[in-house]
Amino acid sequence: MKKFQLIIFVLFLVISLFGSSLFSQTVKTLSLDDCIKTALDRNSQLRNANRDIKLADADVTTYRSVLLPNINASFSSGKYIQGERRRKYDVPVGVDSLTGDILYEQKDISQAKVERNSHYASISLTQNIWDWGRSWCQLSQSKNVKKSIELSYLDKRNFVVYDVNEKYFELLKAIKLGEVYEEAVKRSEEQYKKIESMYKIGSRALADVYKAKVALGNDKKQLIMQKNIIIDSYANLNNSMGLDPNSPLEIEVLDIRMLPLPYSLDEAIDLSYEKNNDLKKAELTVKNYKFGKRIAKLAYLPTLGGMMRYSRDNEYFDRVYSKNLNEDYSISMGLQIDLNIFKGFADKAEFSRQSIQYDKANENLKEKQRVIKASVVHAFNILNANKEIALINDENLESAMEDLRLAQASYEIGAGTMLEIIDAQFAVTQAKSSLVRARYDYQIALAYLNYTIGITDN
Repeated sequence: MKKFQLIIFVLFLVISLFGSSLFSQTVKTLSLDDCIKTALDRNSQLRNANRDIKLADADVTTYRSVLLPNINASFSSGKYIQGERRRKYDVPVGVDSLTGDILYEQKDISQAKVERNSHYASISLTQNIWDWGRSWCQLSQSKNVKKSIELSYLDKRNFVVYDVNEKYFELLKAIKLGEVYEEAVKRSEEQYKKIESMYKIGSRALADVYKAKVALGNDKKQLIMQKNIIIDSYANLNNSMGLDPNSPLEIEVLDIRMLPLPYSLDEAIDLSYEKNNDLKKAELTVKNYKFGKRIAKLAYLPTLGGMMRYSRDNEYFDRVYSKNLNEDYSISMGLQIDLNIFKGFADKAEFSRQSIQYDKANENLKEKQRVIKASVVHAFNILNANKEIALINDENLESAMEDLRLAQASYEIGAGTMLEIIDAQFAVTQAKSSLVRARYDYQIALAYLNYTIGITDN
C-alpha cells in the first residue's frame, strides 16, 4: 500500500512540475515570409503544375526525336519443320528443239520430312532528310508550349504569394480593428459608470443613463461581430497555407509603413507588359498558332527520307553471329519521297482552323493587355486613395479625440449633452477604424499591384 502511494505521489509531482510542457502545444509565431513558404510547400496545384512542366519537357524530347535518325535492331532464332508430303509441281522434262525453251509437265512429287534451323539478325537506320522545316516548326511549337506551362506555374506561384499577403494583412487588420472596438467598449463602460454614479447622486437625468447604456451595447455588438471576423480571418489564412482552418496560429505583427511607390503609373503599366506571366502566355499562344499555320501549309509539300538495312540469315547460328561481317549478309538502302496528293480536303480544313485560332489568339492578346492595364490602374488608384485616406484620418483622429475631450468637459459642467459625448465617441472609433483599414488595405492593394505587374519579390 505504501509503495502504491509513493508511485501516486511521484506521478503527481511529475505532472505538477512538467505538466505545462507535456500537455500544452507551443505555437510558433509565423512571419509573412514563413506563411508564404508554408503555402508554397503545401500547395497541391503548384506540385501538379511542376509535374506538367516535366510532361511538357517529355513532349519536347518527342518532337526533337523526329530530327534524329531512328536505329532499330532485330534478332530471331527458330526452327523450320515441314512434314512428309506429296504434291503436284511443274517439273522440267526437256528443251524445245526449235525455240530452245524449257518444257514443263506437272508430275506428282514426293517430299520427305524437312527440318532445319533458322537464325536472323538485322540493324536498320531511317532518317527524315527534308520536310521543308515542318519538324523544326513542331519542335519550336512544343518548346513554346513548355514555356507557357512554366509561365502557368509562375503565375500560380505568384497568386499563392498574393493570396497569403492578402489573408495575412486581412487578419492583421481584423486584429487591429478588434483592439479599436475593445477601446470603444472600455470608453463606453467608463462613461456609463460615470453617468450612472452621477444619476445616483441626482446630478444627471435617467435618460442620460439609458443613452449611455445603449451606446455601450452598440459598441459591444460591434466587438462581438469583429471577434467573429478575426476567427474567420485566422481560418482563411490557414486555408491559404494549406493547413486545417482550425489549426492554432500566431502571426508576427508588422510595422505598417506606407512608403511611396518606386514607379509611376505609366512605369507600372510598362512593367506589367514586360513581366506579367498571363500576358506572356497570350503572346506565346499567338506564336504557337503562327507555327500551326506554317505546319498546316507545309503538309502540302513532299518529304524526303532515307533508309539503310544490314541483315544476316543462315541455318547455322555461328554464321549469323560471327565476326566475319562480309559473309552471309545482305544490304538494302535507298531514298523515299512521300507526296501528299489528296486527303479529302483535311489539310485545307486544318490550315483554316489554324488561321482562325491565330486570329482569335491575337484578339485575346489585345484584350489581355487592356485588362491588365485596367487592373494596374485600379490597384494604383486604390493605393493612392488609401494613402490619402490615411493622411486625412490621422488629422481626423486628432480632431475627434479633442472633440471628445471637449464634449466630456462641457457635459461635466452642465453645458453639453449626453448625445454630444456619444457622437464624439463614435467619431473617435470611426477615425481609428478608418485609419486601420486604410493602412492595411494599402498593403493588400500593393500586393495585388505586384501580382498584376508580375513582381515576385514580397
